[in-house]
Amino acid sequence: MHVESVEVLTVKVPTIHRPGAHAEAPRTYGTSAYLIEPSWRHLYSLDFQTCFVKLTTNTGLVGWGEAQAPIAAEVTAALISNVLGHLVLGENPAQNELLFARMYHGQNVRGHVTGYYLDAIAAVDIALWDLKAQAYNAPLFEVLGGPFRTELAAYGSDLQGSTREERVANARRYTQELGLSGVKLYLGRGLAHDIEEAEAIRDAIGPDKELYCDCLWRYDLSSAIRLGRALDRLRAGFMEAPLQPEDRAGHAALAHAIDTPIAVGEPLRHATQFLDWFKDRGLDVAQPDILRTGITGGKKIIDLAETFNIPVALHFGMSLGIGIAATWHVAAAMDNFLVQERQVRQAEVIGDMVQPALEMRDGQLLVPQRPGLGVALDEDAIAPHVVDRTVLTRGA
Repeated sequence: MHVESVEVLTVKVPTIHRPGAHAEAPRTYGTSAYLIEPSWRHLYSLDFQTCFVKLTTNTGLVGWGEAQAPIAAEVTAALISNVLGHLVLGENPAQNELLFARMYHGQNVRGHVTGYYLDAIAAVDIALWDLKAQAYNAPLFEVLGGPFRTELAAYGSDLQGSTREERVANARRYTQELGLSGVKLYLGRGLAHDIEEAEAIRDAIGPDKELYCDCLWRYDLSSAIRLGRALDRLRAGFMEAPLQPEDRAGHAALAHAIDTPIAVGEPLRHATQFLDWFKDRGLDVAQPDILRTGITGGKKIIDLAETFNIPVALHFGMSLGIGIAATWHVAAAMDNFLVQERQVRQAEVIGDMVQPALEMRDGQLLVPQRPGLGVALDEDAIAPHVVDRTVLTRGA
């Protein structure tokens, strides 16, 4: 079995999904579709962007991968079309460790050890694992050595509402109607606001549901300690991204100063990057993102975290379904699983464009049971949103 063709799809869905649901209008820049929400620093887009990879083998199997590509998805696609796709074309997809190493070492000596290059590797790597599991006629979680579970406890992370009253109502809906184990708040708007917000949501969901807080890298150390002690009183499940992502020492000091676990992972891509955080105890909960690390890279991070007795709550951002399925399979196959993030409103507003549909029942995410990822991209549904398509074939 070998990869006969590599197809790369750049996708932009013209649906605005504002994760923080700010009441204020965002600022856009130049003639781009990119925006920054009030009180935030990082870019989002007026359209929903992603990048898919479709690998087809000489035996007729089709494997799908997806990268985390919310901004300039064309960049991720170009890396696959011009570099990475050629490194797997004609190769046996079951040799995923070899191919991951080939892709990573092809550019790491030039400093490409994070960012778009690793995101692009992740998409190809997911597709390789999809093919490998299909070749064994087994669900991916079995090929990964699991499952420890096939239903995942989950929390809702895109708590919507332009007012606190709306967010409180949605927190109740997530935990009571949908049965999710908890909710995650987007904070970072100042100490007084954030403490009041956390108190209001804790009151809404009650003492038996988990309260997680994403601070969006907005605090300095002294302010984060003050917020963290308030979260201690509210028994928060974790405090995510409290300081600037470059400040590993500050995170370690914060983790030592408060009881609430510190969660970090979204900016990191490789086990060598997580290793420094683990050694410094700069985090209590590891949050690798499979759409950024790939499955091969993600497994290395998860195994390393287990060595340090650190639980893992896989980060999840933006995806149209392939990346979601990959994330759930990895979560099913790890021993040190804590909880899984689910973007509830993203799924409700935009949808998961895969078949068969991904399922959640009584607040539990149901890991697909069919061979491979267990789902495939719905190419008819996605076709109107494909803005660029490149196909690489052997001999072409």
